[in-house]
Amino acid sequence: MAQESQGGKVSKVDIDKLSQEFTLPNHIHKLKLVERPPNENSLCNICFLSCKGNNFYACETCRFQVHISCAHRGKEDWKLKQHYHFLILQRTPATFHCNACGKEDNREPSYLCTECSFWIHHSCANLDPKCNHGDHDHPLYLEFSLPQEFENFTLTCDVCSGKLLPDDWVYQCGPCRFFVHVKCAGKRRTAADDNIEAFPKLNLALLPEDNETVQLVERFLKQNGILENLRPSQIDNFQHKLPGDLELSHPFHPEHLLYIRHPEYCCFFRQCSHCKLDTNGWWFECKQRECNFRLDMKCALLPKAIAHKSHRHPLSRISVTDENCSACAKTLSGSSYGCEACRFYLGNDCALSPHTITTQWDEHHLTLIFPPFTAHPDEFLCEICETYAHPKYWLYHCKDCDQSFHPHCIPQHGLSRNIKFGSTIQIAEHSLELVEKGEYMSRCGVCQDHLDKKNALLCTACNLHICCKCACDILENKAKKNTEVISHCNKTLGVP
Repeated sequence: MAQESQGGKVSKVDIDKLSQEFTLPNHIHKLKLVERPPNENSLCNICFLSCKGNNFYACETCRFQVHISCAHRGKEDWKLKQHYHFLILQRTPATFHCNACGKEDNREPSYLCTECSFWIHHSCANLDPKCNHGDHDHPLYLEFSLPQEFENFTLTCDVCSGKLLPDDWVYQCGPCRFFVHVKCAGKRRTAADDNIEAFPKLNLALLPEDNETVQLVERFLKQNGILENLRPSQIDNFQHKLPGDLELSHPFHPEHLLYIRHPEYCCFFRQCSHCKLDTNGWWFECKQRECNFRLDMKCALLPKAIAHKSHRHPLSRISVTDENCSACAKTLSGSSYGCEACRFYLGNDCALSPHTITTQWDEHHLTLIFPPFTAHPDEFLCEICETYAHPKYWLYHCKDCDQSFHPHCIPQHGLSRNIKFGSTIQIAEHSLELVEKGEYMSRCGVCQDHLDKKNALLCTACNLHICCKCACDILENKAKKNTEVISHCNKTLGVP
């Protein structure tokens, strides 16, 4: 009879009745009964306590060794389908980082793998394979790592917004791309009664709009109370009938009043001080020249709150720092729209994205879509940059052609989004149309600047191209000699 010290307790072991060889399910070699360890510092590979002075089983092939009692306790070991090795039940609570839930506590037994560092709580080993969640309409299924198709994307938990690592256990709804940590499965993203019905019926602009340059501005004018002061005849055609002395006190520029301005020509651009984009539409401007401050109509009339089809709660205009846009992941700083309860934020450019747009890459209108993409379980590939789209961010999509596009890849959604193209001006005998970019290898007929990647004015009759700067100079009589050059142009003028 021998005594074996293990885990602080002494157990009696009848050596004569022990098998000389023993097999553990989590070790590929047979173990042999030995009387003393190879050195005084040998530790049991299951409980990690000293083997000194004890009989134990050891592997002759490798340096694996276990107490006799630990070896027999291995009958309680079991194997999870998500892990390659057998796990050893640790009855004594220990402090460790759980590979399933990520928590570190010592309140319950656990399962430990002696082949690698895998260690999980007893309760995590018995998680339900399926659960329901109050923030999602479909059942969630337990996965022992992020699905492989999402490994190249940075994903966050849809409850706590914490980052999801590739090896994290998650509950997920695959078609909706909805993921939560296992520790968050029992939590709500918002309070149970926090839904859209709980808010008062507000007269909010509902975005996205189809015609952002007309309907959107009109909605903002109404919501800001500006149209209420106009006569019916002015409201019918508000873009051309707004009073010329309309002034605005704006939080973006509280020092001075802003006055409404409009361009004389379609090629006359002004940069908005807020969104940094050019516009050829109406804008508000500070009369103090040293301020050099102006806001295009949309930025000037941004309401204090909006409703957006991508989120169930109203979004308030807030000032944020180092938050990420929920539509494109861009880091936000300054004025944005957000739902603080859900940690849902939209940059102004994404919030104002039009519902439908046209593009040269597809014959149909493209529709703005946002997750969950329940009707499209497959991956989205952007037709322009040819990279896979993030499953959590917005896209423009053609259902007929099954083509998808990153919003930032579409020129109309880029730097020229606030410019209205298609208007014409007359210079000499030429009727020039404002186009987004000149034809391939085109040059300005005046300054010879390349225009195939720039906004330009095009005479469809003779293919004359003129850059916007030269056109403005001519129209403002700053370069009269240029008018003579253009008036005598021929079919090849503007072609290199």
